[in-house]
Amino acid sequence: ADRRFKEAVNILVQVTKSDAKFFWGWHELALAYQGLKDTTLARKSFQQAAVLLERQSIQDPSFYRDYGFFLYGQRQHSDAVAQWKRVIEIERGSPKQGR
Repeated sequence: ADRRFKEAVNILVQVTKSDAKFFWGWHELALAYQGLKDTTLARKSFQQAAVLLERQSIQDPSFYRDYGFFLYGQRQHSDAVAQWKRVIEIERGSPKQGR
């Protein structure tokens, strides 16, 4: 499993270097670092993704969910809950497709 995460990190680092404003690259890089248990780089990548998410007005509940789980694992429970509340806000505001 570590090998796959390392491969993902290598690819995603190149992606974020070639396009530093690519939100999804930073989000996925954070998840790959999390998989390697590198919480320092995972946090930095999540934070960069969060900045881009806000700047680009992206409404992505999966990011807030993932970031919330990361923060919860870091024992930042109130910050995690704040992220999950964003998920609920987005989901309540979106059309219910097939639900």
